[in-house]
Amino acid sequence: MRVLSQSILNAGSSLLGICFVLVSYMKRSGMAHDTLLDEFLLVPIVAFFCACIFSYMALRSQGHEKSVKFEKIGDASFVVGLSSVAFISIIFTLEIFR
Repeated sequence: MRVLSQSILNAGSSLLGICFVLVSYMKRSGMAHDTLLDEFLLVPIVAFFCACIFSYMALRSQGHEKSVKFEKIGDASFVVGLSSVAFISIIFTLEIFR
């Protein structure tokens, strides 16, 4: 189970960085005033942050039951973040080409 936690921590932190880059791009380009996408990006930012925290807790916990519990929460948070990024990416692409 430790391999899943390591993968979630690695991918979640990378995707968290991408979300921050998207927010920065939207603020600099002026898109933040025209759309609500920068506010919607708060959902994956919080989800990936939670996924990273719980995956780290799963890696550091001593008991197997606690480790599995933290890993499941981290996995669910990661899936929520990934789903919301996919949805936001579609909307973002449509906004750029509009």
